[in-house]
Amino acid sequence: MTLVDPTSAAGYAFGAKLPAADMTTIATQQPDAVDGVNGGTYAGDFTLNGTITMGLVFTLTATTLAYPQAIGAGQQHESSNNNWWEITDDGTYGMVWLQANITGSRQIVIPFTNLPRGGELKTVSCYIDGGSAHGALPANLPVLTVYSRLISTGVVTSIGTVTDAPADVTAYEAYHILGAVGGATPLTVTASHSHDGTKEFFAVIDGESGGNSAADELMIVALSVSLECTSIAPG
Repeated sequence: MTLVDPTSAAGYAFGAKLPAADMTTIATQQPDAVDGVNGGTYAGDFTLNGTITMGLVFTLTATTLAYPQAIGAGQQHESSNNNWWEITDDGTYGMVWLQANITGSRQIVIPFTNLPRGGELKTVSCYIDGGSAHGALPANLPVLTVYSRLISTGVVTSIGTVTDAPADVTAYEAYHILGAVGGATPLTVTASHSHDGTKEFFAVIDGESGGNSAADELMIVALSVSLECTSIAPG
């Protein structure tokens, strides 16, 4: 609530008695005042305007939020100028990564960006569509692997991997989450991995290959990262 001056900014004269009504107003508003010394717990919504200078961490009730990633920032693992993936404008999904080559590395790297400082990485959902020209499921289905890189040393660690698991070719050639069982379960990262400024995160997607695979069919349409946010730190 907005705290109210019971005197309407008129103040009190020296030696004046504090009216009962003013005392009641002050007592009623006191529980809503912010204790700048000892802190406390405060309920309700509030809005802050202006410049905030802080050297502190906001602690939050644990909330898991999704952060869609810009797949166009992806880079393919490339050698000998083989174009395994191409950015193309699909008639249904708009701009997507299309697997143009089913031999060689077939890998594409997508960095995670715009993640909140203080969040803990929980799940990664890579949305794909297998196209329409497969007679049966490819022998080697797409694989999603998530990595962290420790900035101070450059050491890269795999923190989760999943292979696509469609029930049949019809399911593969429909919009779905890579590796999802029943169409909804994304990759869950292993252990605890906080976005604390010491690490960066990225995904590597291996395309389809082997028997029944087809070029210019598999599309990476979208990628989303979820984090559990329990605090927000400056920077």
